[in-house]
Formats: sequence, structure tokens, C-alpha cells
Amino acid sequence: MVLLSTVPLLLLGAYLIRTQIKFLKDEHLRRVKAEVVELKERVALFFSGIEREVLFLANTTEVRQLQDDLQRRDDADPASVRAVEQEFMHLLEGNSPYLKVAFLDKRGSEIVAVSQQPDTKKFQAERPV
Repeated sequence: MVLLSTVPLLLLGAYLIRTQIKFLKDEHLRRVKAEVVELKERVALFFSGIEREVLFLANTTEVRQLQDDLQRRDDADPASVRAVEQEFMHLLEGNSPYLKVAFLDKRGSEIVAVSQQPDTKKFQAERPV
């Protein structure tokens, strides 16, 4: 008789445990979804900042002069290269998240590159060989 009276209690306990597990799972999923939405917004903001900086650099006089030099002939004028290096250094100096900024030609070869040493404010222009 005692055994029969404990069966409903066991069933009720199992039901309550299952309901609690489902609730905790759903709550955890809601938190993860909220974190993903927040992360998505932060990444979109980060990439929109990168896009603005790239468009700004592409429209500077120095970069346009270098583009004109490369379109007229295969090599770049050293003065144009130095001017673009200076623009890249200014970008890196501005607390930017970048470790390296490079200007590539149509073939993907670096024409101008400036890199920042990690955890320092030292910059180095890299000349292609």
C-alpha cells in the first residue's frame, strides 16, 4: 500500500524535475540569444568603422596620387609612397585596432605597408622587395 502511494509522488517529482530542466534550458537559450544579438551589433559597428576609415583613406589626396601613378605606369613615385606611408602612420597612431595597413595593387602585391609593433606605439614602414 505504501508503495502504491509513493508512485504518484514519484511521477509528480519527475514531472517537476523535467519542467524545471526545460525552464532552465529555455532561460539559458534566451540569454545566449541576447548575447548573440549584442555581439552582432558590436561587430556591425566595428566593421562600419573600418569601412568609414577605408573610404576616408581611399579619398585622401595622397592615396589618389598613388593610384594615378600606378595607372600611368607600373611603379609608384617614391614621394607618393612616402606620403601614403605617412597617412597610414597617422591612422595607426589614432588608437586604431590595426597592426598593419597596406595598399595593394591590382595583382594583390603590397605597394605600401606600415605596421605597428604589438603593445607599442612604434611604427615601421615596410618596403616591398
